[in-house]
Amino acid sequence: MIAWAGYPYEGRVILGRHPEPLQEAVAGFDAERVQVLVTDVTEADALKHAVAAITERFGRIDTIADFTAKRTH
Repeated sequence: MIAWAGYPYEGRVILGRHPEPLQEAVAGFDAERVQVLVTDVTEADALKHAVAAITERFGRIDTIADFTAKRTH
């Protein structure tokens, strides 16, 4: 899941369960403008904490893109 925060997208946040792929995904970004949150995006309480962390750092969330998939096997 990716969230863009602040206008004009001053910050980017990437969320997921596993830190290694998240760190790889943001390797080329400015560390001041990107935040990695290791969390289970399928859990409501985890998402509440993530929203709180994002809004604390960037002030608001403008856009969210959900690229999560539920595995059925």
